Amino acid sequence: MWNNWGCCCGGCPCHCYAFEDNLESSEEGGTLEKADAAGSHTFVTGIVRPDGDTGSLGKGLKIEYNSVFNRNAVKVDHDDCFSLEGGMSTWFWLYHDATCPPPYTPIQSSQTIRKGDGSATIGSDVPEWIFGLAESPQCDSSSLVSVIYGIGKSGGGVQHLGTNPYGGTPTPPAAHWSFYFMYYDPDASANGTMYISVDAADWKEDELTEPFKANTEPLYIGGKVGQQENYLLIDELGFCKNIGTHEEMKERAFSLYHDGYGKACPAWN
Repeated sequence: MWNNWGCCCGGCPCHCYAFEDNLESSEEGGTLEKADAAGSHTFVTGIVRPDGDTGSLGKGLKIEYNSVFNRNAVKVDHDDCFSLEGGMSTWFWLYHDATCPPPYTPIQSSQTIRKGDGSATIGSDVPEWIFGLAESPQCDSSSLVSVIYGIGKSGGGVQHLGTNPYGGTPTPPAAHWSFYFMYYDPDASANGTMYISVDAADWKEDELTEPFKANTEPLYIGGKVGQQENYLLIDELGFCKNIGTHEEMKERAFSLYHDGYGKACPAWN
């Protein structure tokens, strides 16, 4: 029996990061480290459950904005767990702060998680895959695209799949945590299909128009944090190589979301 709730059968175990005052994985060999020796990060109160209790989920990883690309990022070397080859899913909680810290520059992109060295502008340095905030939901009230899941294409560029945790509402709600679950199924279409959901609902999907561009580069977290966000706060980051039917994947996401209470990364036995 696997202890990783998001990876219940085959293709496991894979890395899971609880961020309990450290950057360690639930599996050996997956410990994150600073991408830049001059960088910094902290561990703060993580997911707050609907009843106001943090329960067993403890702390989360906080990465502050820095104008230097990758300055405060953390990274880990390539691992098959992070690769789209053969299929991959990943899930995590992100904190969305409804306040609007200065500067009030409209529309900025962020790179929350990125597989590949990449660049601040994602020009010719195409990542294998990326998750980011495409526009700031805090300050740009005209923004309807809040988050993106992108996969690098073999011919260049990134194919994006966007969704909005606010359901298209221009004015964001009070500060809150959102749960993101994404996966790539190589067998769902000719070049594979990518899926993303928010809070185990609002599912979006898109068939890749061409094969993805694989790499053996590191995985980065917090490589670029937008000024409007001011900081990145992430918790319970997990990966899995086992891909089931879409209905099975929806059930996994729903189980991990756990009615907004979440499930902590396991200590492997």
